[in-house]
Amino acid sequence: DTGPPHDTSSLVKLYLRDLPNPLLTHELYDDFGKCLETKSVEDLVHTFNRLPKVNKSTLSYLLEFLKEFEKNKEVTLMTADNISIVFGPTVLANPNPNLSVAQQMQDATKPSEIFLLLMNNADALLKSSKEAIDFERKETLKEKKQTVIRIWIQEGTHA
Repeated sequence: DTGPPHDTSSLVKLYLRDLPNPLLTHELYDDFGKCLETKSVEDLVHTFNRLPKVNKSTLSYLLEFLKEFEKNKEVTLMTADNISIVFGPTVLANPNPNLSVAQQMQDATKPSEIFLLLMNNADALLKSSKEAIDFERKETLKEKKQTVIRIWIQEGTHA
């Protein structure tokens, strides 16, 4: 038994949330925010490529997997918007711990909006990355993704 699909998602989010520095890094928080303001794919690609290698590789795998998962949104009900609401705050956090309540409220949706921008431009990000992983040649990863998605779809149809 593989367990409920939400358990897998919770474990991934817990891992990402417990990183000492978020996946999108505190150092690039403002730069990703500027990309959100300008909606410039070129700026987003540039900022993405400035991530540390391990962060960029992890984010590449995560985006590739979540884009695959989104393809089954009729069953999973997980659109790019929904995925971004779930994963945005997990991979990006304001580095300033001294925000006022008003500033926190103003900043509350920013991580989800930035993650949605990443989801919507995943193809460009992965194609441009110097360290991009060739997912077509990674059959083992592809099979694992397909198995997880199939299980989640089956669980969704039994609910």
